[in-house]
Amino acid sequence: MDLQPITYSESASADRPWLASRHGLDTPFTITLDTALFTEGNHYTPPTLGQPRNVMKAGIPLGRVTATGLYGPWATTATDGRATFAGVLLADAPSLRAATVPARPCSGTA
Repeated sequence: MDLQPITYSESASADRPWLASRHGLDTPFTITLDTALFTEGNHYTPPTLGQPRNVMKAGIPLGRVTATGLYGPWATTATDGRATFAGVLLADAPSLRAATVPARPCSGTA
């Protein structure tokens, strides 16, 4: 019987081909996503054998839900406040329910 502890770590490199400049990367906001507003395959990849969580990919345009203050995918047809562009998801985010992640705001928003 082997009772040696086994440790491991996960790491990922940020893949941001959509990023046009480094402007704003030093001052990202921490936000909370409303994960119910995101759709599998479009906004996140489902769990797989090597990836045990849903992962929201960086680069998703975001809008802020007026009633809750949470963020969801930006949609020009949304009537809950997400029709106003608020920023871009800056980093991949593993997600179970509500996820707190860094985002890159657009100019002039808080």
